[in-house]
Amino acid sequence: MPVKEVAEGLGRQALRQLRRSRTAAKAVSWDDYVKGLNPKTIQNLNVSQTSRNGDLSPEQVQLMRDEWAKDRSKGMDFLDEYEEGTLDGNWRNFQGHLSESSRQQKIDADTSRLQNGKNVELEPTPIEQAPTRYDVEGVEGRRGVEQAARPWFDEQLERIGWDPKRTGEIDRSQFANEGIYVDGEKYNFSGLTKYAKDRKSFPKLRPAAKSASKLDRASNELVQTFGPSVRAKPQLVDALGEIVPEKDVHQHHVLLLKVIEPWTRKADGSTRDKRQLKELFRALSKRDWWTGNVDKNLVWQSVGTHFGDPKSSHGLLKSATDIQGRGKGELDIPGRTYDPKAMHGFSNEFIANLSKETNTKKLIKSLLIFLEEAGGGEAMEGAAYSASKNLEPRAKIKGTDVVSGDVLTDRRLKNPRVKKNVERFEKGVKGLKKDKK
Repeated sequence: MPVKEVAEGLGRQALRQLRRSRTAAKAVSWDDYVKGLNPKTIQNLNVSQTSRNGDLSPEQVQLMRDEWAKDRSKGMDFLDEYEEGTLDGNWRNFQGHLSESSRQQKIDADTSRLQNGKNVELEPTPIEQAPTRYDVEGVEGRRGVEQAARPWFDEQLERIGWDPKRTGEIDRSQFANEGIYVDGEKYNFSGLTKYAKDRKSFPKLRPAAKSASKLDRASNELVQTFGPSVRAKPQLVDALGEIVPEKDVHQHHVLLLKVIEPWTRKADGSTRDKRQLKELFRALSKRDWWTGNVDKNLVWQSVGTHFGDPKSSHGLLKSATDIQGRGKGELDIPGRTYDPKAMHGFSNEFIANLSKETNTKKLIKSLLIFLEEAGGGEAMEGAAYSASKNLEPRAKIKGTDVVSGDVLTDRRLKNPRVKKNVERFEKGVKGLKKDKK
């Protein structure tokens, strides 16, 4: 753990001890104790207490206050554990405490009913009062819903004896039965069986369907693929000769999907006629340019080579071009406007004019000018193959069998144009620093 984190952790621990010593010396209220917490903790707690947009539900905050009223020491533990989760990301102690308190509240309610001899419905517990729908934003909002769901899932698992084989009996849609939405996208819980087995890996919220960006990507792959089917994923090894896990082997498109997309769309955003697209991509292939999921447009790379390392395919494009988003201080052409989030670098005016073009020959000409004269091809081809050349070990072949590595990428690296583009690109980016927001 870095020294700074250790120091901050010790500092927070000292503050907690100081708060507790002062609380023990006099009758400090809940509100007084909360005032001594970190400002971020106070803010999150206030949001949770007054709305359903916080880490907790208002009912869960009330449960914490009720525990303070019963046992001030446990109440302090509750708040300290909540602060630990808020500041350090360690929610385990708080989640366990919340689950136990919720269960105890239900037991107390049952006991009270039996003692009073009342044959009536129990008052709803905080779990039963949980919202029927969540609309949250970002990672923090998603994690807040996951925390809010834990007592409910724990209660359901208790009912089936934490038997992993019986998790199918739990209707997960009954928690927030009107849906859970993160940034407007519907999410569902997954991983309940694993949680029942280890009691540690709490279910996570996952998109209920493919996101718009993934659907857009799939659409571009379909539209831009005119050629042989993609080869099987090869086995890669790292610099130490260790096999790279299959899930960490990615396919990188040399000519990026979003960069080629403007040539495939009409003014209304719909896809151009298939016949026109076929003619466009056939003309490119005659000059050894390939698009979509065609073997010669794909390089297989480990995560680090794909986007993790500064010298990765996407790392190089981000640092040296505007293809992966426009950086701070990027020079705009007078009379042109740009979308800073666009992943192609073209002006809005250029895309609008291109989308109105109906002449296929003019489309082909403009795309070839971009690739071969304006530097687009050099940048994308140079970045992809430079990353593979410098970060991926060369393919190993035994007889006619490929033991490891991407053979086609090694062959493409020997292609005169590819080799020249890599050399030009590496020379151009050497020592270049591009300030990105």
